[in-house]
Amino acid sequence: MNRCHAVPGRWLAMGALLSAGAAFDWLRQKILSTTNYDVLNEEAQQSGPGANHLIFLPYMQGERSPIWDPMARGVFFGLSLESTRGDLARAVMEGAAFALRQNLEIASVQLGYPVGEIRLGGGGAKSDLWCQIKADVLDRPLVRLDKEETAVLGAAMLAGIAAGLYRDHHEAVELAAAKPDRVFTPRPEQQSLYNGIYEIYCGLYPRLADPFYALGTQALARRCDPLSDGVKTG
Repeated sequence: MNRCHAVPGRWLAMGALLSAGAAFDWLRQKILSTTNYDVLNEEAQQSGPGANHLIFLPYMQGERSPIWDPMARGVFFGLSLESTRGDLARAVMEGAAFALRQNLEIASVQLGYPVGEIRLGGGGAKSDLWCQIKADVLDRPLVRLDKEETAVLGAAMLAGIAAGLYRDHHEAVELAAAKPDRVFTPRPEQQSLYNGIYEIYCGLYPRLADPFYALGTQALARRCDPLSDGVKTG
């Protein structure tokens, strides 16, 4: 998406995932029934890169960038009787990283925007493991910021400019912007493994797009039919 930037004269190229973080929370609460993120992170760490041959498509509510498909849904590909809780958790983390890589490749290859390092905020940044996975999959240094809610911080900075607390956006950034907290460096020994898994990941959605559409339209038809089983009316 190409949007006007808050800074005059600049533009914002935006690739937005719809529910990658929410997918991890869904797994934690509804499937694994745990409230402890630390335990889940430890189990994912024990799973190891590649999540025991398990791949996750993070399209739990459809997806925006890069597929733009409201009918797409989440998929665990490669489940076996050997799959563990940690494999599921690790696959969700890696699936989000693969989705980010797809968007990054659009920005860097198709649009020609050079991307040297990636800065990360939000709740997912609390996990050292998830940060390292993203650095490995994206093959770029990942810089975790010292403030979690950077979107709220940005809104507050804009309000400060409008209220005259800062002269302009330069001063707002200098005085209030989040600063680097920790750098996660990509590990070369993981590149071959993740490149191979990423190739499989990218091939899954094109093969599932038609079944996603068929399943989605069937579900939509049932919701719109007042005579269908299980639908209350009146």
